[in-house]
Amino acid sequence: MKHRKSYNFILIFGLVLFLSVGYAIVNSVSLSITGTSSAGTSTLNVAFTGDKTVSNSTKGSATVTAGSKTATFKTSNMSLNETITFTYKVKNNETDVAANISISTNGSNSYFTITSSSSTQTLQPGDSSTITINVKMIKTPITADDNNASFTVTITGTPTEPSKETNFYINGTKYTATEGMTWEQYLTSPYNTSGFIENAGSVLTIDGIMGSAIMDITLTDQIIDGRNYYTYDD
Repeated sequence: MKHRKSYNFILIFGLVLFLSVGYAIVNSVSLSITGTSSAGTSTLNVAFTGDKTVSNSTKGSATVTAGSKTATFKTSNMSLNETITFTYKVKNNETDVAANISISTNGSNSYFTITSSSSTQTLQPGDSSTITINVKMIKTPITADDNNASFTVTITGTPTEPSKETNFYINGTKYTATEGMTWEQYLTSPYNTSGFIENAGSVLTIDGIMGSAIMDITLTDQIIDGRNYYTYDD
């Protein structure tokens, strides 16, 4: 009886060893996930605001609708060397994409010319800008055909990365602008939340009826990152 019990014990122990070795040779496994993503396509949201002006409303007219991509103008009864100016406001309605704006004009001839005040500019998200168009009669038309001219102004917006934000201070109070922005651009930008204004070439802060002028700057100066500007009573 003693021999039989010993034999059974050894047999069971051997089975346990066999099972342990069988479990140890199972190899590891790696799982992986791959994927792709893309954005939908859309048109850059730059459009006319509906704001417009005409330098001489008796000889010129302009039409534009808020949110539209097209506008028109017309002149009549112009005199030699007379110029009629049309302005339209455009806005970049994107929230995180800047727009490089290029302007080209077509249609100038021997009797009438058309020019734009600027050919390129960049609109940061939410920014707006004024587009100025000048029509000038440079020679007196002789025939009816000479007296009719057709013009095309093409405003092209190309998406680009927005400028980085920069901080500056006025009398110790922190303000924000975009990198490379001039004071003139700042005044008409969404960053001008304090209602700063321009008066006789100076930037005025709203500290009273007239405010205080910022020292030693011009409207064309770029805002310097980190600089603390000071004011004096205007």
